[in-house]
Amino acid sequence: MTAQVARRLLLALPGVLAIAAGGYFPGLVSSPFIGVAGVWLYLRLRRATRPRGVDLRVPESA
Repeated sequence: MTAQVARRLLLALPGVLAIAAGGYFPGLVSSPFIGVAGVWLYLRLRRATRPRGVDLRVPESA
């Protein structure tokens, strides 16, 4: 493996290389949980802001 290829791998796959070397890459373990929490928060905010059948239109003048 040439140095150039190794350098590209280090830039492209640091998490995979950290696991292969038995090391720790910050965020590698927690990122899936943060992603799930983000989707959960998005769905809750969307549900909280959806219309609930209340007519909010301004009545027209007679």
